[in-house]
Amino acid sequence: MMVESKVLTCVAHFVAIAGQEAALKSALLGMLEPTRAEAGCLSYHLHQSLENPALFTMIEHFQDQAAFDLHSQQAYLLALKEQLPALTTSVSVHTYKTCG
Repeated sequence: MMVESKVLTCVAHFVAIAGQEAALKSALLGMLEPTRAEAGCLSYHLHQSLENPALFTMIEHFQDQAAFDLHSQQAYLLALKEQLPALTTSVSVHTYKTCG
C-alpha cells in the first residue's frame, strides 16, 4: 500500500516581456539562495526554455504545505511579486502532491 507523500511540488511559469528576459532571469536567480536556505525547502531550481528563451520555469519542492506557506510569506518573494508586472506578460503557479 502506497502512503501519500506530504511533499508539495510547485511549478511556476514566467513569460518575460520582450527585452526583459535578462532582468527577469536575474530577479528569479536572486530567489535561489534565500529560498534554498529555508528550513522546509527540499529543492528549488530555475529553468529557461530552449525553444523560447522568454519562458522560465521554477520547479520547487517543499517538505509540506506549511513549509510552502512559510515560503510564500517571505519578504524576498513578496518583493519579487511586486516586480513581476514590469517584467512578465504572464505568470502561472500550480501546486501538486505526489500520487504514486
